[in-house]
Amino acid sequence: KVKDYLINNDFELIDKKNNEMYKKDNVNITIFKNGTLLFQGKAGSEWYEEISLVLNRDTNYKEEDSSINIDSIPLPKIGSDESGKGDFFGPLVVSAVLLKNDGELDFIYSLGVKDSKKLSDKRVIEIAGELKKHIEHDILLVSPAKYNELYSKMSNLNSILGWAHSKAIENLIVKNNEVENIIIDKFCNENVLESLFKKKSYKLNVIQVINAEQDLAVAAASILARSAFIDWLNRYEKRTGINLPKGVNDKVIKTGKTIYGKNGKEGLYEVAKVHFKTFNKVIN
Repeated sequence: KVKDYLINNDFELIDKKNNEMYKKDNVNITIFKNGTLLFQGKAGSEWYEEISLVLNRDTNYKEEDSSINIDSIPLPKIGSDESGKGDFFGPLVVSAVLLKNDGELDFIYSLGVKDSKKLSDKRVIEIAGELKKHIEHDILLVSPAKYNELYSKMSNLNSILGWAHSKAIENLIVKNNEVENIIIDKFCNENVLESLFKKKSYKLNVIQVINAEQDLAVAAASILARSAFIDWLNRYEKRTGINLPKGVNDKVIKTGKTIYGKNGKEGLYEVAKVHFKTFNKVIN
């Protein structure tokens, strides 16, 4: 999983005698046999944040993290999460959920809300339908074409995520100015998001924690984002007859070649995140 992501982001394998070392620009990333990752170089911290984000911290690499009890964070609060960041095909979707009172917490709990990655697509869509009816939320869908435009300007996934999270959260705050606490799964330095909010004169307590899906607001946001991502893929299939596989794998490359053969690079720009190295595998 880690290796696929590194290869798809133009890392070069320079040593595999004992452990595997990958190099790119100002960072070396070593994958030890026990699965531990070692990040070295000026860009080590940045790449740790990006890789752990995409891979949902499925590594043994440890970063110091404050022991925040997210259950103790008072209401009202907003939780946000994203979907599609590690998928070659489809949009990037960020959702924010506002919880105002214990009744809304109880309602979400009664739905069996948990991390969307642990639920079937069918169940995600069912729960999302109930959440949309009863819980205040915002869903920001960045189409592949818009995503590619943003990446060409920002050249960094974290920058796009920071913009998208802050925008979805802001869309709730403008209607609920009593909210102070924001909970997000940690993907960057807290100062990045705080600076974005300060530009709009919002005084917020931005709390980024590892595995933030433990919080019901974040878990609900995760489900809404995942549902919107799945819906986009389904609508594309109904319109074109082409099923877009999730993730990055051989099926993705095969499907990409089919789209490229029919519609060229322009067709791929409309459905895929073209900064992935998968793009080069598709067109060559």
